[in-house]
Amino acid sequence: MPYKIYTDKNESFECELSVKNASLKGLVARLIIESENHPALIFNGTVSGNKCSIPIRRLKGILDENTQGKMHLEVIVEDTYFKPWKSDFIVEQHTSVKTNLPDCYTARKEIAYICEKMGIRKDNSKTKRKEMVQLLKEYFKTNSKHNKSIRPILTDIQNFLK
Repeated sequence: MPYKIYTDKNESFECELSVKNASLKGLVARLIIESENHPALIFNGTVSGNKCSIPIRRLKGILDENTQGKMHLEVIVEDTYFKPWKSDFIVEQHTSVKTNLPDCYTARKEIAYICEKMGIRKDNSKTKRKEMVQLLKEYFKTNSKHNKSIRPILTDIQNFLK
């Protein structure tokens, strides 16, 4: 399972390091993120005791959503290089909003657009009643999928007219 990094969320890569026969003084820990079409990203971390923490800033504008590649942890201690961890990664969006507007909302917007093209507005819809009735008949004949929602559409169509 690839490690997830985000376009819209700061996070922290954390792990425990165990160093034998060497001093932690001057230890360097960094996370390297590599993908095909982007230069490598390097995030430096800190070590306190045996806890390593590497902040990863949000990647919006740096890597696109669904970018994939390889990442690894580099540790340099007393001039010796270690690569103790590696993983595939994928970039995702942490927070998202999706809407599923009801069909009747779409129908109202479409009807309001047609009305606007025909010169039917809130202020003249009563005098243009005949044109409006004809428009609605043709619309529901052509868009039969909205027939189950005729009542709410007709009830609220005035709110969509300009």
